[in-house]
Amino acid sequence: TQGSIERNAAGDAEDERLINTGPYEFAGINDLFFVACFLVTGDAPELRLETSAVSIVPTEGVAEQNFAAIGIGAPDRNEFDLFMGPKSVDILGAVRPELREIVDFGTYWGFVAEPIFWMLRWTHANVISNYGWSIIFVACFINFATFPLKWKSMKSMKKMQALQPKITALKEKFKNDSQRLSKETMQLYKEEGVNPLGGCLPLLLQMPIFIALYETFNSAVQLRQAPFGLRIDDLARPDQLLVAGIEIHVLPLAMSAAMFFQSKMTMKD
Repeated sequence: TQGSIERNAAGDAEDERLINTGPYEFAGINDLFFVACFLVTGDAPELRLETSAVSIVPTEGVAEQNFAAIGIGAPDRNEFDLFMGPKSVDILGAVRPELREIVDFGTYWGFVAEPIFWMLRWTHANVISNYGWSIIFVACFINFATFPLKWKSMKSMKKMQALQPKITALKEKFKNDSQRLSKETMQLYKEEGVNPLGGCLPLLLQMPIFIALYETFNSAVQLRQAPFGLRIDDLARPDQLLVAGIEIHVLPLAMSAAMFFQSKMTMKD
């Protein structure tokens, strides 16, 4: 519709067809990286859209999956232009500016994801022409930008660790008086200048950025079949390394190991 996009998923139409009517300027169907849509020519008429779920076995040996199917029609004459191609903001915008909205950066954190997307593209175009290293560059930049929040969180957690013996003593002393325990604990926090939420709040403030990063990398068609090196030839697919016939995903294991050692270093006095 004018000024907004209505999205239906195949799962939403499992029980019954979804019917939408309105003065749509375009309507179609899309997956993660590609879109096929009908473009209304002239004034947008009152269109009727029917979305249904179709069960298909994609390839032999793969479980049956639901895919979306769509029907579109106008009351009088049905005359449309047709676009079929990648969900690239540049290509879509060249066809019609409003088609840029087809690229979904997320419902709630799109205003964060979209600048990250443009930062990634700028880095690829001006700094290093490899999307894998561009992702690393952008991630490092964001880490440096959010470092004050991380530092504040670490300092707060260190203070909380130092107070644990005193808090344990208070729990033992007032184990039969929860109201007095709560009062004495808050007084202890006040005297020591510790905010019990100080370790969590900075991390919560970073959560929109982490979600936006996921939405950016999940919706960027530029990463499809983009090579990185290190035997990774498609950044849009999970990395795969075969060892003795066993498929191993190296990057998640490396990230888990890095997080483990980071937590060990953080917990040290």
